[in-house]
Amino acid sequence: MYERVMGVRKLALTIVLIAVLLFALGLTTHTLGLELGLLGSMITFIYGFFLNSIFTFVEAKYLHYKTHMANLNANMQSLYSMALLTKHARFISALRSAMLTFIDKLIACAPEQFALAQGEVARLYETVASLKTDDSLKSRLLAVLIEISKDREQLEVYGHRYIVGELKLLFFVFTGFLSTVILFIVASNGVLFIVGGLLIFALIYLCYLIIDIDTLDYGEYQIGTGNLLALKQQITSQDSHARTRQVRGDRGRG
Repeated sequence: MYERVMGVRKLALTIVLIAVLLFALGLTTHTLGLELGLLGSMITFIYGFFLNSIFTFVEAKYLHYKTHMANLNANMQSLYSMALLTKHARFISALRSAMLTFIDKLIACAPEQFALAQGEVARLYETVASLKTDDSLKSRLLAVLIEISKDREQLEVYGHRYIVGELKLLFFVFTGFLSTVILFIVASNGVLFIVGGLLIFALIYLCYLIIDIDTLDYGEYQIGTGNLLALKQQITSQDSHARTRQVRGDRGRG
């Protein structure tokens, strides 16, 4: 997934370089005046720096979100595995129910709304606090719960969009202006018009990818609902296996 994100950065660099080459070609073929060619090149370089700045923040947010989602899944798995060690059927059932509710809440909410799942985290704490067992195991369960709570908080923080408001408006206006300038340069030449059209398409597609990364829809299966659904399925399957073993044990004793 990291390689795919870096591929977006390489696409951005390629588009900026090709745009500069088009401006240079416009100058050499006298399609553009010197002032307009230099102005277009300056705008392209400024756009490149602007795009790189946006992508740096979006990339960092995306990778942090992915990391904390992986940590959340690992900690949830550890919590349930340790709960099974208690061999308290009622406690395991209550914790499983609370965990599945927590997972369903995360799946139903957008990342920036993960604060709505705080009530489910409190329910997990209450369930663990009600456990009557040795202090060492209970302490370990609470330690994992603290990490789960931190992960939820971090997911909420990194789930908020970066490209919003004036920045989003500037992002689209800048992209539209550069596309218009490119179209003006290549309009008088059939071959260049095709190249320019492809470049504008790539520029628009690049904007779509960056917005997609910012909204965390890019690679959803790896960092979003796919992982949570897999965790839910794993908890459910572990419960089914445990019940099967219990039934077999009861039959063996019978």
